[in-house]
Amino acid sequence: MSLLNDHGIFLHKHVPGSVKPNEVIVSIRFASKEDDGSVALDSKIMTASSYDGGKTYSLSKTGGLVDGYANDEENAQLLALAKAYAAIKSFDRIVLPPIEL
Repeated sequence: MSLLNDHGIFLHKHVPGSVKPNEVIVSIRFASKEDDGSVALDSKIMTASSYDGGKTYSLSKTGGLVDGYANDEENAQLLALAKAYAAIKSFDRIVLPPIEL
């Protein structure tokens, strides 16, 4: 989130297990900035899963957007975001500027 945007998305790529090395799982969680500047995380977590090494993904139906409903266009955007995020090989080389709140 930034000073200009009160909503954000947190992504987390899970480490593949030794049993299913082609499995790629990305958790997606929504957040919003409260009036006091703190961050409130949505209790629902959506999961983008791939079982073919990241070629195709499906989105879990356990979560939803802030309004509790995600349409097909929003699902496609979330899947594209998860696929792009999972394709990042290493976060060690990414340098982000400091964020002032």
